[in-house]
Amino acid sequence: MSNTTSNTGAAPKVELGTVNVFTGGNLQALFDEYIVVVYFTATWCGPCRMISPVVDSLAKEYPDICFVKVDVDKHSELSSEFGVRAMPTFKFVKKAEGGTPEIETEMGASPPNLKKGVETLAQSSQELIAQKKAKREASA
Repeated sequence: MSNTTSNTGAAPKVELGTVNVFTGGNLQALFDEYIVVVYFTATWCGPCRMISPVVDSLAKEYPDICFVKVDVDKHSELSSEFGVRAMPTFKFVKKAEGGTPEIETEMGASPPNLKKGVETLAQSSQELIAQKKAKREASA
């Protein structure tokens, strides 16, 4: 897969209940299939390393939400597309079928703020999560 940020092509393969490392593909296509937390990080970022275990724990706690880790050094175009200016940055994304993605942002390595963001995303997306899950199961 390439490192492009095109809005065409298939979504990357992901697994729920874990943090998926983005290696390329159409990240935007994931928004059609899942409620997504995009975790922008860098290997040299100390606060990113500190918050990673919290992200891993939240991925297990919220198995209906897709967690994707994006290395900003490997995917700088994608980071620019999402307006990432600091690490870590979290993008909480939900998109109704045919709609425009709704994106909330949390910057920094604050476990309470991250947990609150994921909890809010999960609570506000229950119906949408059920719809997307049913659609995936029907096409499987």
